[in-house]
Amino acid sequence: MSNLIRSEEAFTRFIEEYRDEKEDVKYEQAISEMAARGLKSLIIDFTDLYAFDEDLARVVLDNPLDHLPLFDIAAFSKLRMCDPMYASQIRRVHVRFKDLPIEMPLQMIRAEHIGHLVKVKCIVTRAMDVKPRLIKSAFRCKSCGEIVILDQSGQLLKVPEECPQCNTKKGFTRADIIPGESVYINFQELIVSGFILGLDEERKGLSVEICNDIVGIAKPEDQVIITGVVGARHLDKTIEATLYIKGNYLEIEKEAETYTQDIDLQIDLKKVLGVIGEMERVSGVVQDEDLFTALLEDHSIARSEAAQLIGILMRDGTIFSPRPGYYKKTT
Repeated sequence: MSNLIRSEEAFTRFIEEYRDEKEDVKYEQAISEMAARGLKSLIIDFTDLYAFDEDLARVVLDNPLDHLPLFDIAAFSKLRMCDPMYASQIRRVHVRFKDLPIEMPLQMIRAEHIGHLVKVKCIVTRAMDVKPRLIKSAFRCKSCGEIVILDQSGQLLKVPEECPQCNTKKGFTRADIIPGESVYINFQELIVSGFILGLDEERKGLSVEICNDIVGIAKPEDQVIITGVVGARHLDKTIEATLYIKGNYLEIEKEAETYTQDIDLQIDLKKVLGVIGEMERVSGVVQDEDLFTALLEDHSIARSEAAQLIGILMRDGTIFSPRPGYYKKTT
């Protein structure tokens, strides 16, 4: 515990004392500007941290899960001192690190990297819907009405074993959660693959979990730089695990091209989007056969051409498939 306290104190000194080439207190000034810029994260250039305190930088690389939450607390404390109103509004500051010294090829991530902070360059192949994720649950006891607060982590919902007020051991269920008293964050899963010199390598899909203010930024085919902690997920009670990355920082290096400069193609793509939007408005669902029929009857777009247009819209993230054979507009 003393080591963790020292690292939090060291990070606080870094915020207060690190000066850039202009002799400005770079990160303390960044915190003071968060409200004006509507920011919820403090972006740290890792080379700055390494230059200021090499030992602290190594601790972040080797044991981020213990230390990053403390850095969030330290940054929030500074914000609360300089702008208490904005601090009470956002309730938390996320410290995010960019420009790690070593870039890890995606296909080289192995078991020895679990629990370490890494930087990867990759291509987004799928971007799932942004969803709320429960991080602090409020359960109401059916016997006495007591509200029981429980922190949530991992994939499975945790429920109280008993009520601390009446000691009842009657099972709590998800139906006992009070959404208005619970805390949720925005959550998104990205599936990414590696690339070499701009060319797709053997497609190794890896899940990246991102939260809060970096969700909804990347779309399929974007080339991105991600800093995150390598984790392992066990499925089906086996001893084998699947690796994933818990994203800390995301930057789009090169955006996917949404449309070509072909005016006729843009017109046809807008026709497809128009039909999808109207079908969603009327029935709420867009089934592929109904879509093909509507495009042929309303716009004389043949099935093969329609499939190509749908593929373009899928690749750039304008539409997505919630389940096989169905489509929805992303926004």
